[in-house]
Amino acid sequence: CLCVAADWLQGPYVYALYHAYGYSSKQIGQLFVAGFMSSMLSSCVVGIIADKFGRKRICLAYCVFYVVSCLAMHSSKYWILMFGRVASGIAVSIL
Repeated sequence: CLCVAADWLQGPYVYALYHAYGYSSKQIGQLFVAGFMSSMLSSCVVGIIADKFGRKRICLAYCVFYVVSCLAMHSSKYWILMFGRVASGIAVSIL
């Protein structure tokens, strides 16, 4: 529950970060939608993967995906930010 709350709380700050990098509202919207879409698509298979590999491994996968998404925010390159948003979406679906 705490991880989900932390993810939702970062939304306004991530928007401000992308704006500070100089991206337009359209590009920022694309970044956010990429995260939502990757979460939607990966949620279809996360349960199957968790059943196959176990909860411990899927929790470790969550950590890896979330660390990747956080590290990507340190870059101002659009494609790296997009990759980070996709990783964040996958991490959220694991939650």
